[in-house]
Amino acid sequence: MNPHEEWIFKAERDLECSKYILQINLDDLAAYHAQQCAEKSLKAFLAFSGLIISKTHKLDILCLECQVLDAAFLSVYTNAINLNGLDVRFRYPSAVLVPLRSDVLDAINDAEVILDFVKAKCT
Repeated sequence: MNPHEEWIFKAERDLECSKYILQINLDDLAAYHAQQCAEKSLKAFLAFSGLIISKTHKLDILCLECQVLDAAFLSVYTNAINLNGLDVRFRYPSAVLVPLRSDVLDAINDAEVILDFVKAKCT
């Protein structure tokens, strides 16, 4: 398996996990895995392009790195922005412990859009 295929494999697993754990009402964890799906998807494209992958979890930065290589990544930039921060926002105690269900559904959708976009680019 090529490195980008490994990243896509892990991204797909995060998306599956997000959808599954949403069914058992673990919305905070579903949001986390949606963000992880998008992060690994963007890193897959960077690996596909032969670049060294940034050690960042900030999706806006990763998306901009992809956009330098392919301007079409502008079309998923808003999806990336929507997911930014979900890797930590609900992982620790704070004023809001669990996201709204509608926000998690949006996060899963955004992650799936990014994953599908990257998969199409990596063929």
